Amino acid sequence: YLHEYAEHFPADMREQVTNSILAHLESSGIDDMHDLFCVIRLYETKTLPESIKAWLLPLLKTAVEKLVARDPASWAEYGLPPLGVVSSPDSPFAPLFTDELDANLDYVIEELGDSNHWSPSWTWGEDSAAWQDAKREWSGVITLNNLVTLKTFGRLA
Repeated sequence: YLHEYAEHFPADMREQVTNSILAHLESSGIDDMHDLFCVIRLYETKTLPESIKAWLLPLLKTAVEKLVARDPASWAEYGLPPLGVVSSPDSPFAPLFTDELDANLDYVIEELGDSNHWSPSWTWGEDSAAWQDAKREWSGVITLNNLVTLKTFGRLA
């Protein structure tokens, strides 16, 4: 957000935080899907300097190759399927999953079944009222994301 909303942050602060993030990534890499999401969001920031994008891309490709589940049998579990990192056919990660993307899109469509929404692939391990509320809200988020993805890949009219 520091680059996306640069007018709200001093330039020296933005540079210091960015350099700190890059140093951390250089020393630690990306070993977790949640961290990967954050770095992809940084990479996709329109106002991020091209030099930083160029530095991040090889690191991201390595992490994507390592963390994305290619086996369709694992997509029903909590994890990272190809569509979790490939937001459009133009994504820099799309060429890494040429065989898996169509299968993942088919899987998303099949998971809808006769339902009118998609549900989370995870639970809180309880059936509390709070989880029921969260599940309903997450179902809305997941349904919207899946519909946008299907449209982006030409699977919806």
